[in-house]
Amino acid sequence: MKILVCIKQVPIVEELLELDTEKKWLSDTDVEYRINRFDEFAIEEALLIKETTKGTTVDVISFGPQRVETALRRAMGMGADNGIHIEDETEGFINPLTIATLIGQYAQNNDYDLIFTGIMSEDSMQSLVGPMLASYLNLPCAVSVVETKLDEKTEKISVKCELEGGHYQNVRLNLPSVSTIQSGINKPRYPSLSNMLRANKQDLINIDINSLKKPQTNEKILNISLPERSNKIKFLEGSMEEKAEELIQLLHKKAILRGNL
Repeated sequence: MKILVCIKQVPIVEELLELDTEKKWLSDTDVEYRINRFDEFAIEEALLIKETTKGTTVDVISFGPQRVETALRRAMGMGADNGIHIEDETEGFINPLTIATLIGQYAQNNDYDLIFTGIMSEDSMQSLVGPMLASYLNLPCAVSVVETKLDEKTEKISVKCELEGGHYQNVRLNLPSVSTIQSGINKPRYPSLSNMLRANKQDLINIDINSLKKPQTNEKILNISLPERSNKIKFLEGSMEEKAEELIQLLHKKAILRGNL
């Protein structure tokens, strides 16, 4: 059994990020990166299958500049066997069709039984790479998976998919297949010391972007900006009675309260 997990390195957004209007993307000043949290659930689900299925190997793959290596090695520290890095020093927005196509070119030549991705990335939140990858490889695909059950004898995987409105759908997919993993399906483990030591010494599989064929796309960023503030704060002044009276007037004016004053 061979499993490929697609991961992405995303910026840490605990503080307000600066924009570079010339590059039309984030400024590189003091930006830290980590594995996309949704992808950690995909890694963990692959490792759980590995622990219960003999002869299983888990590979992680990512696309991007040299800094992506730290994300791959952390995933290997969690337990993945190999890290594959599609090297491209281009910074900024890369459309999901390009990423799915480049990963697909590698995957189609390596006979993977299962391909997992996180349900979405924290930065773009488009949920497109997984389904596009499945389409490129012409494989069955399930999205927003919250439960998996592998049946090696029938070469199928049963998955439970989360739908809107609190509903679920149970699906059986023939292998090979692609699944996008929802958060909460498991509890991602921390990298162990022994695995991190191995990951830091182990060579990554590096793929030159020029050895792959980029797809033609008609998508480009025209502009990037922070959202404009839509609400204003009004501070009430005066005595407690005056503030209460003014608040009631405001609530009636906004139609939050109705009735006679």
